[in-house]
Amino acid sequence: MEYRRLTSILIFAATLFTATGLYAQSAESETTIPLHIEATMGAGSKYKSMTPIISNVDLNYTFAKRFSIHAILNTSYFIPKNGTVTDYNRATNLGGGVGYIFLPQKQDKLGDFEIRASVTTSISGSDYKNTEYNLGIHWYGHSETHRLVPTVGIGYSFKDFSSKSISNYHGAYFTIGLRF
Repeated sequence: MEYRRLTSILIFAATLFTATGLYAQSAESETTIPLHIEATMGAGSKYKSMTPIISNVDLNYTFAKRFSIHAILNTSYFIPKNGTVTDYNRATNLGGGVGYIFLPQKQDKLGDFEIRASVTTSISGSDYKNTEYNLGIHWYGHSETHRLVPTVGIGYSFKDFSSKSISNYHGAYFTIGLRF
């Protein structure tokens, strides 16, 4: 258990270290780097007496101006109707996804809208091990002066639990965070 937790922390630290170096390089050359990190928090809708609370780190790379690929690390806490949160109702997932910017930024400075699809699977050994499928619309702003911009996402999530004693989850999700 400790080995997996340490692995998750190391992956997160390596991702932040890589992004910091790329942004320092970007500041010197005054060009836009297509590599970004998003750190978000969110929640899912209640389904069969369970409400997921989500924290997410997404390393994404944009290519061909509109397409992106994503490496995702997320942790979900599944809060039952009695509200008790312990280690056994937490799952840490690792996976990836793709995105397509269908409304790119124009002169209006409103940011980009991107449709994303992703699949992650549990790397932690809890009762709530699952394979998660997400499809949603994400918005992120742009700024000429700041490296941090807001991001918001909304969509549909399906979680296929390994344990047959837990019903699969179907529901909407909402996230808010920062894009570096």
